[in-house]
Amino acid sequence: MTQKFSGMRRCRLAIEVGTHSPWLSRVLTRLGFEVIVANARRVQLISASSRKNDRMDAHLLARLARVDPQLLRPIRHRSEQAQAELMTIRIRAALVKRAPAW
Repeated sequence: MTQKFSGMRRCRLAIEVGTHSPWLSRVLTRLGFEVIVANARRVQLISASSRKNDRMDAHLLARLARVDPQLLRPIRHRSEQAQAELMTIRIRAALVKRAPAW
């Protein structure tokens, strides 16, 4: 990702929230891009579209990001540190749940 995007002109990018959006948004932000992570489920134009596909969604994200980024209902991901701490808590809780009762 760094190799692909490091040579590009810095601009505003809009991506949908998802499994890979936390690390992707961090990488792109470090490279100097303005990254908007869109909560597409809260954007009716995307979630209720009858002509749903990746290309159409990407065009719509780009158009909304250009006109008014707040229309994308942007979210902020947890920091890497907070995400790691939350994972530790969840793993610990899962281990406690599976531990035999003495």
